[in-house]
Amino acid sequence: MLRYISTALCALVLLLAAPAVADTWRDKECRFNDLRSGNTWTTYEVEKTIRCATAKWYVPGGTPKAFSVAQCESGTDLLDHSTDGYAGTYQHAVQYWDARRAALRPQGWELAPSVYNARSNVVVAIRMARSGWSPWPHCGL
Repeated sequence: MLRYISTALCALVLLLAAPAVADTWRDKECRFNDLRSGNTWTTYEVEKTIRCATAKWYVPGGTPKAFSVAQCESGTDLLDHSTDGYAGTYQHAVQYWDARRAALRPQGWELAPSVYNARSNVVVAIRMARSGWSPWPHCGL
C-alpha cells in the first residue's frame, strides 16, 4: 500500500512540475535552438519562432500568412539579403532596423541588434504585421 501511495505521490509531483518545465523563459520569449544543429538556427527553429510569435500576437491571416510572407521574402533563410538593403527572414530594411527593433521590442524582452538574428527579425516583423501585411506588398496581400 505504501508503495502505491509513494508512486502516486511521485506522479503527482511530476504532473505539477511539468508546466514549470514547459513554461521556461525560452518558451515565453519564443527562444528556440535545436542543439542537434550545432547551435545554429535552421529553418525548423525559424518556423517554430514564427508559430510562437503568432500565438502571442494576433496578425491577419495568422500563422499561415506569417509563414507565407517569410517564404516569399527569404524562403525562411535567416541570412538572406538583397543588394538593395534588405536582410533577414522578413527582409527588413537595414537602414530602419535599429529604430524598428527599439520601437517594437516587447516589454521585458531582449532583442539582438543584428537584423540577421532570426528571433529578433521574426518578432519585429510579427509585431509590425499586427495591423496588416502592407510592409510586404509583393507577398500577396
